[in-house]
Amino acid sequence: MRLDLGIPHLEELTVHRVERRTRPRMPRKETLYVQLAAANAPTGARVLRCESADLSSTGLRVGVSEPLRPGTALEVWIRLSELGCNFYLQGRVRWYCAASAEAGIGMCFAEGTDYWQWLALVDD
Repeated sequence: MRLDLGIPHLEELTVHRVERRTRPRMPRKETLYVQLAAANAPTGARVLRCESADLSSTGLRVGVSEPLRPGTALEVWIRLSELGCNFYLQGRVRWYCAASAEAGIGMCFAEGTDYWQWLALVDD
């Protein structure tokens, strides 16, 4: 993508999407539930049913039925059906793409969650 900044000494600037993933992604379709806090949802707290496209120890790419604003804090419940394990996690929306109706959710450690179990199981 080329941007015309209108600055004489900078004729153009090329913008590249920077890959920030540090862990390998595994293609995986799992059902998960994402709760948006009341502060992030105009109609109050609500839960969205989503399906993952891929996952890693530090994040998920999910299909979503409505736009999610980057930076939005989420509570996530996911079951890894193959292993029969349920996880309660917290994270933030890292990106949203309207064209594909997908969002990237970055996981983070939070007291009272299953983050360390998720990390140990998925990072293997």
